[in-house]
Amino acid sequence: MEKRKGIPRLDMVNDDLLFGWHPVLEALETGADLQKILLLQGLRNEKSNQVLTQAKELEIPVQFVPQQKLDRITRKNHQGIIAFGSPITFANLEHLTSDLYDKGIMPRFLALMASQTSAISELFVALQNVLGSTQ
Repeated sequence: MEKRKGIPRLDMVNDDLLFGWHPVLEALETGADLQKILLLQGLRNEKSNQVLTQAKELEIPVQFVPQQKLDRITRKNHQGIIAFGSPITFANLEHLTSDLYDKGIMPRFLALMASQTSAISELFVALQNVLGSTQ
């Protein structure tokens, strides 16, 4: 993920992994796109309660896992918490459509099934060419 103002980079180990209390809590507080959070099994304290509350509000799944699973993911000092960044940033459809309407643009959307993903990139290029020529 690229660095955005106010949102931490997810490059502690690779571009999609955060570990340790401060980076994960900061990511939650700034609304970074997280796919899921792993917490050490049996860990219950003020910080873990804060993570659970914020993750629930942001609809981010949290799993309690054994120490060995966390250690397999990173050999660094994870402090009992690891978060995976989302490889895709999702947009809220309601905000997207209202923003387009406010700009006087009629939104056009295309829904695809997961089985059609092999042709998505070619389709997007074709759509850009068509939409670019009509606006």
